[in-house]
Amino acid sequence: MFTYKTCKLPFQPTIIYPIGYDSLPSHAAIGDFNKDNHQDLVVAFYGTNSIGIFFGYGNGTFTDQVTYSTGFMSLPCWVAVTDFNNDTVLDIAVANYGTHSIGVFLGLSNGNFTNQITFSLGSSRPLSLVIGDFNNDHQSDIAVANAGTSDIAILLGLNNGSFYIETIIDMGFDSVPCSLVAVDFNNDNQIDLAVVDNSINTLNILLGNGLGTFVNHKYSTGSDSHPSSLVVGDFNNDNILDVIVANSGTMNIGVFLGYRNGSFTNMITYPTGLDSSPQFIVT
Repeated sequence: MFTYKTCKLPFQPTIIYPIGYDSLPSHAAIGDFNKDNHQDLVVAFYGTNSIGIFFGYGNGTFTDQVTYSTGFMSLPCWVAVTDFNNDTVLDIAVANYGTHSIGVFLGLSNGNFTNQITFSLGSSRPLSLVIGDFNNDHQSDIAVANAGTSDIAILLGLNNGSFYIETIIDMGFDSVPCSLVAVDFNNDNQIDLAVVDNSINTLNILLGNGLGTFVNHKYSTGSDSHPSSLVVGDFNNDNILDVIVANSGTMNIGVFLGYRNGSFTNMITYPTGLDSSPQFIVT
């Protein structure tokens, strides 16, 4: 049985960086983009159809942003970072909700980026994405949660920063997959996916076979729970991965304890308070 308590943690005063009127930052990721051994920050700006790069000084402060357009009415809502074209320089992938596409910015060694390269996903309305090698070819692939088409799209990467759609995983009628994580849940050395569905109130565990295809196992997050995000970690120290979801509708977090075969217990809930409506969760 878990116990929990609240505590106050001391922090230094907030440092504020201007990002522009109505920019509406929606997601962020970190990486060393200019190879100075300091962590930098990339932010997706839903309101201004752009991403912003903040270069870190290594002391907790950053430069003002350098912006790159994601296209007219693209409404970028998620970013992820990896080296897609095997040049040892980090690249950026963006989920463009408004233009139904994935955008890729290839990094240059000086911290600059190419203009966006886009990959169309039809009428997908992508909400989030995650990176992993889903077919064991040592290239970075992308899994995309698509609200418009109620599916997960697997884009397999080539070694030059381009992609092709290999698999479409149907999540069911009226589903809205909104957040996903890529890890190996069942210890078979193949990358699996965990996906929360905001509409049909489920945690979906997609067990991968290393060929770019998956088998879906669903777990209820409760009636009207509307899970909005999730994290993965070993939360009970048994060396097995667990999942925690943020349930915005029922104002709680839900814990799914994992078994070694990739299955999970029923959800254990912890309230987050009246009108809290938790949207994001991090570890």
